[in-house]
Amino acid sequence: MRERIRTQSLRRRRRVADAEHLPFADQSFDCVTCMGVLHHVADTRSSVAEIRRVLKPGGQLIAMVYHRNSALYRIRFPIDSLVKRKSLQQLVNEVDGVGNRKGDVYSRAELRGLLADFDALELEVGVLQPWMVLPGGNRLISSRWLQPLERRLGWFLYAKARKPRRRGSNPTSPIRDTR
Repeated sequence: MRERIRTQSLRRRRRVADAEHLPFADQSFDCVTCMGVLHHVADTRSSVAEIRRVLKPGGQLIAMVYHRNSALYRIRFPIDSLVKRKSLQQLVNEVDGVGNRKGDVYSRAELRGLLADFDALELEVGVLQPWMVLPGGNRLISSRWLQPLERRLGWFLYAKARKPRRRGSNPTSPIRDTR
């Protein structure tokens, strides 16, 4: 990325900002990528509204959140909850490191609702590793065995959506849910 910026004489700016109050003008971006961010913000709805605000009409959102119906959340975390005497919420919070303040999980329906003001929503599930199924899973389960289940039980729920081209237009494109 840095090489591309340098060779194409592109300007690069970095900003640290609050996802609920982005320091950019309305309709500034063609694409916003939010991988592993939205499930950690204090007010996800406000953050999604801000993303929509800064996207140009027809602009694209590409996002990833934790998947509620994953093997990690439905199988592994309940086992760990009993063994470690921690709540499911504590375990989700700690996925990205102990001391992480917040981690939310979303079903497909919940993510669809969160992104209801967008068109052409595509959802896809991925990333399923043996350790996500059982403690010691890396020794007991082959990754190949899990491949057929990855699109249903993966830990990451990916979304690709488009801001409507006209202000106030309702989403007209069908939702595509790849399973």
